[in-house]
Amino acid sequence: MPNFEYSEDGARLFSVCVEVCVFTAAPLSEAAQGYTTFHQRFIERYGGRLKRWDTNAMKHMRPVSARTPEMLPYWLTDPRALGEDMIGLAMHSGTADDSVDPPAFEFFHLQLDAEQPSTGARISVPLDEVERNPDEFVELAVNAVADLPLRYGFAGYALSWRPESHRASSAAADWAVPLLKRHPGLALGDLLPYVMHARAGVLAVSWLTLLGASYVETLGGVQTLSAQLAHNYSTYDLNGGGTMIRAGSKPELGDVNRSDTLPHYRKLGTALAPVQTPDELIEKINLPVMRDEAKIQWLSRFFHD
Repeated sequence: MPNFEYSEDGARLFSVCVEVCVFTAAPLSEAAQGYTTFHQRFIERYGGRLKRWDTNAMKHMRPVSARTPEMLPYWLTDPRALGEDMIGLAMHSGTADDSVDPPAFEFFHLQLDAEQPSTGARISVPLDEVERNPDEFVELAVNAVADLPLRYGFAGYALSWRPESHRASSAAADWAVPLLKRHPGLALGDLLPYVMHARAGVLAVSWLTLLGASYVETLGGVQTLSAQLAHNYSTYDLNGGGTMIRAGSKPELGDVNRSDTLPHYRKLGTALAPVQTPDELIEKINLPVMRDEAKIQWLSRFFHD
């Protein structure tokens, strides 16, 4: 695994991690216990390494204190917080606001329309820990989503950065975008665009792809999906009739310069085409680092030839 890093003035603005992202479309009151469990599984394993945190209402991050890990569970039991249109929390292990080192955690809830809540969360962990023991990360992912009314999710290699950082966003076009285009197994590492469109369908597949019960049913059930994918994939039962599909023993980057377009990820994308985010919506999605045809091609890289 190449050690992709980008620094300015001693601050590491980009690196690569392994992430798991999950999304729900249920009212936050119905998903609260699931996100509490997701957060708790992260804190149990990584909470002692966190250094910085902020919310969507803060301009700057603050040092983590003993009370920081208690914030999200409290919000998710507070009727006033559950009624907010927007809730965001980020925590990471870097020493500066825009030096986002894993382990890291993000949560974001958006409900601008009372009928269309959308929520997501992301755990990112250091590369070496997953590459040394990928099965342990798979176990973390399965246990973390145990109580979620899952829409879908994905896990694999991703950029570790802070999209809100002016320095990082300024460097993204020249440094990050070429990597994303060259290595199809590398995800953007920006939770918000996926939360905003989580209700519309599956927007990404990766090493691990998680599907809620409604998508599994649309696809004909786990047995039908497994028959399409054959022996190169493993499936894991999730809460409430969902499933997680594992494409290989460990995550992969791919490299289009060497004609490695990750065909087993593409085969999975083809199988999930009936629940993919519609093309007409993908055209409207706003990514901070890509636009127009480049954005469409990148978001659709595993779904279309």
